[in-house]
Amino acid sequence: MKKKLLLMVICICTASLVSVAKKAVVVSTLQLPPAEAIYNEGIKLLRQKQYDDAIIKFTATIAEDTTFTKAYYNRAIAYFESERYNKAINDLNVAIRQADNETASECYLLKGKIMFYLDDIKQALTDVNKAIELNSSNINARLDKAALLQYNREYTLAEKEYSNILSISPGNASALLERGNCRQHIGQLEAAMNDYKIIVINDSSNFQAKLNIATLTWKISADTLNSILLLNKLAKENPQSAEVFNARGLIYSLTAQYDSAIVDFDKAIGINRNYATAYNNRGSAYYKQNKLEKAIDDYNSAIEINTNYGDAYLNRAIVKELLRDENGSCNDLQIAAKLGVKNASEYFTKQCE
Repeated sequence: MKKKLLLMVICICTASLVSVAKKAVVVSTLQLPPAEAIYNEGIKLLRQKQYDDAIIKFTATIAEDTTFTKAYYNRAIAYFESERYNKAINDLNVAIRQADNETASECYLLKGKIMFYLDDIKQALTDVNKAIELNSSNINARLDKAALLQYNREYTLAEKEYSNILSISPGNASALLERGNCRQHIGQLEAAMNDYKIIVINDSSNFQAKLNIATLTWKISADTLNSILLLNKLAKENPQSAEVFNARGLIYSLTAQYDSAIVDFDKAIGINRNYATAYNNRGSAYYKQNKLEKAIDDYNSAIEINTNYGDAYLNRAIVKELLRDENGSCNDLQIAAKLGVKNASEYFTKQCE
């Protein structure tokens, strides 16, 4: 799941296969230096996702030339992709000591990604900021910084960072999409809608932007008919998209059309059995129908899939209270509060202390 949160754009540093030829000399076969030849074999293996074999080649490159900075960096990529994070960090530290600013920037960017996977968000931000300091035009570093702020629920700061990116790279679809998402979180719905519309103007096939427009149409104006029509069109174009059915189900649920909502949540779950949000939303529809045991089952499923799903804990707590399971309700409220769910702490104080 975490790999989806950061952009994960990793620059593979390649070596030039052709050196500048001496004037008036015709060479029929290029003979690369040993280290460079081995390195290029490693790059090929890395691109083929044969990480262990790539590591062997990069290690052999370094044995030939201990100052081959890009070999350390690309071996770090191979270690990162195979989840050997400490080895990756060691290689990046060596590369940084030898690298020019541009390559060092990429090293710090990769270090930031690794620290994110190790749940050290503070250090991840420090590393990404260093990447930007070394190369202010590193758009991927700026995008990852914004994504980290977004992950940390610092939506106002993230929105500003995405705006900074767009001042450098106008029309950047990733920045527009995520700025729109941040703007939704801070209540700037019309501005968010404008971001999504710009994306669609530039790329009419952008599924996520069109999905966001459809759902935001209902949030802004409670225009159920138009929102459902947009989602119907998306569902026809993307019949295997669990997101579309979940979004349409949520609008049905919010407009008290619970049977229709449950049908759509069923479809979403049928497409993706690990779609925690759809289980949570279906649980809420069952709750509204007073089918409390079914609601509990769905909240259980959502939490089994995502143990950090704060809203599911809060929803389960409410249903447990109705089922007279006060201890279970308080336990869930406490977990929801620790996960930063709005109002969970207040509910816990009123009901459990």
